[in-house]
Amino acid sequence: MNFTDIFIRRPVLSIVLSSLILLLGIQSASQLDIRQFPKLEESVIHVTTYYHGASAETVQGFVTTPLQQRIAGARGVEYITSSSRQGISSITVHVRLGFNSNEALTAVITKINEARSVLPRDIENPIASTLAPGNALMYLAFYSETMGIEQVSDYLIRTVQPEVATIEGVGTAEMFGGKYFAMRIWTDPLLMAALGVTAEDIRTAIKNNNYVSTTGSTKGHWVITSVNAETDLNSTEEFGNIVVRQVDERRVRLQDVAKIELARRQSLL
Repeated sequence: MNFTDIFIRRPVLSIVLSSLILLLGIQSASQLDIRQFPKLEESVIHVTTYYHGASAETVQGFVTTPLQQRIAGARGVEYITSSSRQGISSITVHVRLGFNSNEALTAVITKINEARSVLPRDIENPIASTLAPGNALMYLAFYSETMGIEQVSDYLIRTVQPEVATIEGVGTAEMFGGKYFAMRIWTDPLLMAALGVTAEDIRTAIKNNNYVSTTGSTKGHWVITSVNAETDLNSTEEFGNIVVRQVDERRVRLQDVAKIELARRQSLL
């Protein structure tokens, strides 16, 4: 009697054993380690800082350099590259191969917070984001035969971009080449010098007169009334009437030292 005779006489037993061996093999194959090609984590951290109105040299000296000096000491950093443009500082931090990207991002944010004391007060808070190299990129182009480029940009940033950013698997959705309307103020240095007005006076006056106020609501026994205060400026005439300097009864308005126009603004992205 051979060993195989029992499987010939009992075909159900042979089917069960064969199925059991197949299932064990599939389970073992899924748990095997790939030693020849180990899984390594590689990531890049981008640090973007906006310093509106500053030249590239100012951004490099007062924003990019202090941030680089401190970020270089963060754990997991292999090397750093940077670029400075007018109003924008961009720092790319390359993390060591295999180092945890979340730990590296936390360390970089900590170093950024340490540098806040030496950075200019007028900058916006630095934005740090992580991105694994080699991620898939997709570019979508939009056009319209009835809307202008400013209207298309406004529609994309309000409607399309939020929807695309929430799709599963999408890390970030950015818009390139968008154009928007912006209030342009072209100052005349000769008139400013003659009237004793500085660039800081103009900046402070615009900041104090053009802002969004949240007044809240008033409550009574039976009625709750919402209060909306329109404190922002919308036209060139309103901007032109801003008082930038006053000596006794003499007032210097923005329109006296600058040319004001509503023009296109190129997107910073």
